[in-house]
Amino acid sequence: MLSYRECRAAGQRSLPHDAPLEFASETIKPLLRHNGVIDRRCWESALFHKVRDEVRAGNLAIDGAKYFGRFEAFFLPDAQWDQVREAFWTRTGFPGDPGLVVEHLKARLSEAFDHFLEGVPDNRQVTFDEKGWRLRKDPAEHLDPARSRSLAELRRWLNARSRTIRLADLLIEVENDLGFSAHFHRPGERHVEPDEVCALLAGILAHGCNLSLLTMERIAPGIPYELLKHVSDWRLLEENQRTALASIVHGISRLDAATHWGDGTASASDG
Repeated sequence: MLSYRECRAAGQRSLPHDAPLEFASETIKPLLRHNGVIDRRCWESALFHKVRDEVRAGNLAIDGAKYFGRFEAFFLPDAQWDQVREAFWTRTGFPGDPGLVVEHLKARLSEAFDHFLEGVPDNRQVTFDEKGWRLRKDPAEHLDPARSRSLAELRRWLNARSRTIRLADLLIEVENDLGFSAHFHRPGERHVEPDEVCALLAGILAHGCNLSLLTMERIAPGIPYELLKHVSDWRLLEENQRTALASIVHGISRLDAATHWGDGTASASDG
Protein backbone atom coordinates (compact mmCIF):
# COMPACT_ATOMS: atom_id res chain seq x y z
CA MET A 1 0.00 0.00 0.00
CA LEU A 2 1.34 3.41 -0.95
CA SER A 3 1.81 5.95 1.83
CA TYR A 4 -0.06 9.24 1.78
CA ARG A 5 3.17 11.08 0.96
CA GLU A 6 3.84 8.77 -1.97
CA CYS A 7 0.31 9.31 -3.28
CA ARG A 8 0.80 13.07 -3.23
CA ALA A 9 4.22 12.81 -4.85
CA ALA A 10 2.76 10.63 -7.60
CA GLY A 11 -0.02 13.15 -8.22
CA GLN A 12 -2.81 10.62 -7.66
CA ARG A 13 -6.24 12.22 -7.49
CA SER A 14 -7.85 9.30 -5.67
CA LEU A 15 -6.86 7.20 -2.70
CA PRO A 16 -6.33 3.44 -2.82
CA HIS A 17 -9.30 1.36 -1.70
CA ASP A 18 -7.37 0.08 1.32
CA ALA A 19 -6.40 3.52 2.68
CA PRO A 20 -6.44 3.38 6.50
CA LEU A 21 -9.53 4.61 8.32
CA GLU A 22 -8.61 3.52 11.85
CA PHE A 23 -7.61 7.05 12.87
CA ALA A 24 -11.13 8.39 12.31
CA SER A 25 -13.83 8.20 14.95
CA GLU A 26 -16.87 6.00 14.43
CA THR A 27 -19.08 9.03 13.83
CA ILE A 28 -16.83 10.32 11.02
CA LYS A 29 -16.09 7.05 9.23
CA PRO A 30 -19.45 6.92 7.37
CA LEU A 31 -18.67 10.34 5.86
CA LEU A 32 -15.34 9.23 4.39
CA ARG A 33 -16.68 6.65 1.96
CA HIS A 34 -19.27 7.22 -0.79
CA ASN A 35 -20.51 4.32 -2.91
CA GLY A 36 -17.59 2.21 -1.75
CA VAL A 37 -15.00 4.84 -2.75
CA ILE A 38 -13.02 6.87 -0.20
CA ASP A 39 -13.60 10.59 -0.64
CA ARG A 40 -10.12 12.06 -0.67
CA ARG A 41 -11.15 15.54 0.48
CA CYS A 42 -13.09 14.20 3.47
CA TRP A 43 -10.32 11.71 4.25
CA GLU A 44 -7.64 14.40 4.19
CA SER A 45 -9.72 16.75 6.36
CA ALA A 46 -10.24 13.99 8.93
CA LEU A 47 -6.54 13.10 8.83
CA PHE A 48 -5.37 16.70 9.29
CA HIS A 49 -7.76 17.20 12.22
CA LYS A 50 -6.48 14.00 13.80
CA VAL A 51 -2.86 15.10 13.35
CA ARG A 52 -3.70 18.50 14.87
CA ASP A 53 -5.34 16.88 17.91
CA GLU A 54 -2.43 14.48 18.40
CA VAL A 55 0.10 17.32 18.17
CA ARG A 56 -1.82 19.34 20.77
CA ALA A 57 -2.03 16.29 23.02
CA GLY A 58 1.73 15.79 22.80
CA ASN A 59 1.53 12.42 21.05
CA LEU A 60 3.12 13.83 17.89
CA ALA A 61 6.02 16.29 17.67
CA ILE A 62 7.08 18.83 15.05
CA ASP A 63 10.82 19.17 14.55
CA GLY A 64 11.98 22.71 15.23
CA ALA A 65 8.61 23.87 16.62
CA LYS A 66 8.59 26.26 19.55
CA TYR A 67 5.70 24.71 21.49
CA PHE A 68 5.19 21.33 19.82
CA GLY A 69 8.76 20.05 19.56
CA ARG A 70 10.06 16.75 20.84
CA PHE A 71 10.18 16.28 24.59
CA GLU A 72 13.81 15.21 24.37
CA ALA A 73 14.71 18.64 22.97
CA PHE A 74 14.27 20.14 26.45
CA PHE A 75 17.19 18.08 27.80
CA LEU A 76 20.92 18.43 27.31
CA PRO A 77 22.49 16.33 24.56
CA ASP A 78 24.05 13.12 25.87
CA ALA A 79 27.60 14.26 25.14
CA GLN A 80 27.09 17.53 27.03
CA TRP A 81 25.29 15.80 29.90
CA ASP A 82 28.17 13.34 30.35
CA GLN A 83 30.52 16.29 30.93
CA VAL A 84 28.47 17.86 33.74
CA ARG A 85 26.77 14.78 35.22
CA GLU A 86 29.08 14.24 38.20
CA ALA A 87 29.23 17.93 39.13
CA PHE A 88 25.45 18.19 38.93
CA TRP A 89 24.75 15.27 41.26
CA THR A 90 27.44 16.47 43.66
CA ARG A 91 25.84 19.92 43.81
CA THR A 92 22.33 18.55 44.41
CA GLY A 93 23.40 15.97 46.98
CA PHE A 94 21.52 13.18 45.22
CA PRO A 95 23.20 9.91 44.25
CA GLY A 96 24.04 9.49 40.60
CA ASP A 97 22.91 5.84 40.68
CA PRO A 98 19.09 5.68 40.19
CA GLY A 99 18.98 2.49 42.26
CA LEU A 100 20.09 4.38 45.38
CA VAL A 101 17.57 7.23 45.13
CA VAL A 102 14.78 5.53 47.13
CA GLU A 103 17.03 4.72 50.07
CA HIS A 104 18.49 8.22 49.92
CA LEU A 105 15.03 9.81 50.14
CA LYS A 106 14.01 7.50 52.99
CA ALA A 107 17.12 8.51 54.93
CA ARG A 108 16.44 12.21 54.37
CA LEU A 109 12.83 11.82 55.49
CA SER A 110 13.93 9.94 58.61
CA GLU A 111 16.45 12.69 59.41
CA ALA A 112 13.74 15.32 58.97
CA PHE A 113 11.44 13.51 61.43
CA ASP A 114 14.28 13.12 63.94
CA HIS A 115 15.11 16.80 63.67
CA PHE A 116 11.46 17.74 64.16
CA LEU A 117 10.99 15.50 67.20
CA GLU A 118 14.18 16.78 68.81
CA GLY A 119 12.90 20.33 68.60
CA VAL A 120 9.38 19.62 69.86
CA PRO A 121 10.04 20.65 73.51
CA ASP A 122 11.20 24.09 72.35
CA ASN A 123 8.72 24.44 69.48
CA ARG A 124 6.24 27.18 70.31
CA GLN A 125 4.23 26.69 67.13
CA VAL A 126 3.09 23.09 67.75
CA THR A 127 1.12 21.59 70.63
CA PHE A 128 0.50 17.94 71.53
CA ASP A 129 -2.41 16.44 73.40
CA GLU A 130 -4.49 13.25 73.44
CA LYS A 131 -5.86 14.10 69.95
CA GLY A 132 -2.40 14.32 68.40
CA TRP A 133 -0.45 17.39 67.33
CA ARG A 134 -1.67 20.63 65.81
CA LEU A 135 -0.40 24.11 65.08
CA ARG A 136 -0.94 26.68 67.78
CA LYS A 137 -3.32 29.50 67.10
CA ASP A 138 -2.25 33.09 66.82
CA PRO A 139 -3.39 35.00 69.94
CA ALA A 140 -4.56 37.76 67.62
CA GLU A 141 -7.27 35.42 66.31
CA HIS A 142 -9.10 35.57 69.66
CA LEU A 143 -11.11 38.79 69.62
CA ASP A 144 -13.17 40.21 72.41
CA PRO A 145 -16.88 40.91 71.70
CA ALA A 146 -16.30 44.61 71.03
CA ARG A 147 -13.58 43.96 68.43
CA SER A 148 -15.67 41.21 66.86
CA ARG A 149 -18.55 43.65 66.38
CA SER A 150 -16.17 46.24 64.98
CA LEU A 151 -14.73 43.70 62.52
CA ALA A 152 -18.22 42.65 61.42
CA GLU A 153 -19.16 46.28 60.83
CA LEU A 154 -16.00 46.80 58.75
CA ARG A 155 -16.85 43.76 56.62
CA ARG A 156 -20.37 45.08 55.98
CA TRP A 157 -18.94 48.48 55.03
CA LEU A 158 -16.47 46.92 52.58
CA ASN A 159 -19.08 44.61 51.04
CA ALA A 160 -21.46 47.53 50.51
CA ARG A 161 -18.80 49.55 48.67
CA SER A 162 -17.02 46.86 46.68
CA ARG A 163 -18.19 46.00 43.18
CA THR A 164 -18.18 42.74 41.31
CA ILE A 165 -16.35 42.82 38.00
CA ARG A 166 -15.44 40.20 35.44
CA LEU A 167 -11.75 39.53 35.05
CA ALA A 168 -11.84 40.43 31.35
CA ASP A 169 -13.56 43.76 32.11
CA LEU A 170 -10.96 44.51 34.78
CA LEU A 171 -8.15 43.87 32.30
CA ILE A 172 -9.81 46.21 29.80
CA GLU A 173 -10.17 48.94 32.44
CA VAL A 174 -6.49 48.67 33.36
CA GLU A 175 -5.55 48.85 29.68
CA ASN A 176 -7.71 51.95 29.19
CA ASP A 177 -6.11 53.66 32.20
CA LEU A 178 -2.47 52.65 31.71
CA GLY A 179 -2.18 51.62 28.06
CA PHE A 180 0.20 48.79 28.96
CA SER A 181 -0.44 47.11 25.58
CA ALA A 182 2.00 49.62 24.08
CA HIS A 183 4.83 47.55 25.59
CA PHE A 184 3.85 44.65 23.32
CA HIS A 185 4.22 46.65 20.09
CA ARG A 186 6.93 45.84 17.62
CA PRO A 187 9.94 48.19 17.55
CA GLY A 188 8.91 51.41 15.84
CA GLU A 189 5.25 50.43 15.70
CA ARG A 190 3.01 53.34 16.68
CA HIS A 191 -0.48 52.12 15.85
CA VAL A 192 -2.08 48.73 16.43
CA GLU A 193 -5.51 47.74 15.22
CA PRO A 194 -8.17 47.41 17.97
CA ASP A 195 -8.77 43.77 17.01
CA GLU A 196 -5.15 42.97 17.72
CA VAL A 197 -5.30 44.73 21.11
CA CYS A 198 -8.37 42.64 21.98
CA ALA A 199 -6.51 39.49 20.91
CA LEU A 200 -3.55 40.57 23.04
CA LEU A 201 -5.74 40.97 26.14
CA ALA A 202 -7.42 37.64 25.41
CA GLY A 203 -4.03 35.96 25.05
CA ILE A 204 -2.85 37.41 28.37
CA LEU A 205 -6.07 36.21 30.00
CA ALA A 206 -5.66 32.74 28.50
CA HIS A 207 -2.08 32.31 29.71
CA GLY A 208 -2.83 33.85 33.09
CA CYS A 209 -5.77 31.48 33.70
CA ASN A 210 -4.00 28.41 32.24
CA LEU A 211 -6.45 28.19 29.35
CA SER A 212 -5.49 26.97 25.93
CA LEU A 213 -5.80 29.37 23.02
CA LEU A 214 -8.37 27.02 21.51
CA THR A 215 -10.50 27.32 24.66
CA MET A 216 -10.13 31.11 24.58
CA GLU A 217 -11.33 31.14 20.97
CA ARG A 218 -14.49 29.37 22.11
CA ILE A 219 -14.99 31.77 25.02
CA ALA A 220 -14.39 34.82 22.81
CA PRO A 221 -15.81 33.74 19.41
CA GLY A 222 -15.01 37.11 17.82
CA ILE A 223 -11.27 36.50 18.16
CA PRO A 224 -9.97 33.76 15.83
CA TYR A 225 -7.41 31.21 16.96
CA GLU A 226 -4.92 32.31 14.30
CA LEU A 227 -4.81 35.84 15.73
CA LEU A 228 -4.47 34.54 19.29
CA LYS A 229 -1.61 32.31 18.17
CA HIS A 230 0.07 35.22 16.39
CA VAL A 231 0.06 37.55 19.43
CA SER A 232 1.08 34.69 21.72
CA ASP A 233 4.12 33.83 19.59
CA TRP A 234 5.25 37.29 18.50
CA ARG A 235 4.04 39.77 21.12
CA LEU A 236 3.85 38.01 24.50
CA LEU A 237 7.62 37.86 24.78
CA GLU A 238 9.30 37.78 28.18
CA GLU A 239 10.93 41.20 27.85
CA ASN A 240 7.61 42.73 26.77
CA GLN A 241 5.84 41.18 29.73
CA ARG A 242 8.45 42.55 32.13
CA THR A 243 8.10 46.14 30.90
CA ALA A 244 4.29 45.91 30.85
CA LEU A 245 4.27 44.53 34.38
CA ALA A 246 6.55 47.35 35.52
CA SER A 247 4.08 49.92 34.17
CA ILE A 248 1.23 48.21 36.03
CA VAL A 249 3.23 48.13 39.28
CA HIS A 250 4.00 51.81 38.81
CA GLY A 251 0.29 52.50 38.33
CA ILE A 252 -0.55 50.61 41.52
CA SER A 253 2.04 52.58 43.47
CA ARG A 254 0.21 55.81 42.58
CA LEU A 255 -3.02 54.64 44.22
CA ASP A 256 -3.89 56.04 47.64
CA ALA A 257 -4.55 52.55 48.99
CA ALA A 258 -1.02 51.46 48.08
CA THR A 259 0.46 53.79 50.70
CA HIS A 260 -1.15 51.68 53.44
CA TRP A 261 0.52 48.45 52.36
CA GLY A 262 4.20 49.17 52.90
CA ASP A 263 6.96 50.55 50.72
CA GLY A 264 6.51 48.08 47.88
CA THR A 265 9.69 46.07 48.50
CA ALA A 266 7.76 42.83 49.18
CA SER A 267 4.53 41.24 47.99
CA ALA A 268 2.27 38.28 48.66
CA SER A 269 1.73 36.83 45.21
CA ASP A 270 0.12 33.77 43.66
CA GLY A 271 2.86 31.97 41.78
